[in-house]
Amino acid sequence: MTTLQQARTHAHDLGNSHRTPAQRLPIAATMGATLAAPVIARTAVPASAVSAMDGWVTAGPGPWRIDGQVRMGEAPRTPLMSGTARAVTTGGALPAGAAAVLRFERSRMADGQLFATVTLEPGTDVRPAGEELALGEVIAAAGTTVTPGVVAAAAVGGVDDLDVRRPPRARVIIIGDEIIQHGIPAPGQVRDAFEIPVPAMLAARGISVVEVLHAGDDLNSVREALMRSDTDLIVTTGGTGRGDADYLAPAIAACGGTLEMRGVDVRPGHPTVLAEVADVPVLGLPGNPFAALGTLVAIGYPLIAGLLGAPLPLPQCRIAAQDLEGSRSATRLLAVKDTDRGLITVGRQGAAMACVLAEAEALALIEPAGVPAGQQVKVLPLPWTG
Repeated sequence: MTTLQQARTHAHDLGNSHRTPAQRLPIAATMGATLAAPVIARTAVPASAVSAMDGWVTAGPGPWRIDGQVRMGEAPRTPLMSGTARAVTTGGALPAGAAAVLRFERSRMADGQLFATVTLEPGTDVRPAGEELALGEVIAAAGTTVTPGVVAAAAVGGVDDLDVRRPPRARVIIIGDEIIQHGIPAPGQVRDAFEIPVPAMLAARGISVVEVLHAGDDLNSVREALMRSDTDLIVTTGGTGRGDADYLAPAIAACGGTLEMRGVDVRPGHPTVLAEVADVPVLGLPGNPFAALGTLVAIGYPLIAGLLGAPLPLPQCRIAAQDLEGSRSATRLLAVKDTDRGLITVGRQGAAMACVLAEAEALALIEPAGVPAGQQVKVLPLPWTG
């Protein structure tokens, strides 16, 4: 059976082979999108030496004779001669010949001349050209999510437009005759744990969910849902096993699709499926809540990263505050949260357990041997923890 790491890599590769098209947009229209190409500085920042403080730009040793002022937004027209100074505001461009900036609070005037009340070293409170960015420097790499910080950096770097990938569009298919959307389940029924959480977890990684469908436990219902509309990704829940009532794999075959992966050596989540239908990636999640939402993070998020042209998301490392038990031969997904002592488990752990996710902050990846207290453990943060 495919290991979890192999599944994550394969999912990322599958996404990469179906990356959404790139488009160039004004930076104001790119918030939340994913960069399809690196952002390159079109100018040095600052473009010329500027003052880091309000004060006086000086040339040569003091005392200095006042020689006008530096106007904000204008390049100085005349050099500053030795023994002279000009008033300057923070960010003002410094004239040729400038040696240092003397802050107002460190200066005094006497007999029409400017004196420093401290020793003024050359370069004091001067921001040299290119201190923040050099011309041609990479501001943000391809695959980066466009945040307010990226937009601010692009703007100061003289960039007006960004090459981004549009948000992939997804269809979610919830499979199962036993699933109800409202009220108290009767014997044999279960409440729908996926219709709201799955789209929200997809949206947290830049996916636009255009449709949520419910399909019954029969071949035609699942097949019709798979073929319903044009999207970039299909995510299903339930029907991934090999029993007589599990119709995802047969429906994929009936659509002329291909199974890329069927089964992962992970607990919970081993019946996870990767496939393609009509050149669209399909992520088949198990029908149990913790198994489905856990494998959406563990395997689905690498697939989404590939669709966006982003790198494979790597687990973070934390310290275990208690012994974390493995699961025989498989990698175990363990719901955990962080404390001042390190990671601890939360709730009742099990494939069918939804309530454990209400308290969890991350999924720990526990190999069969387990992780002793005090040792490092790899974790995948849950999207609602940031």
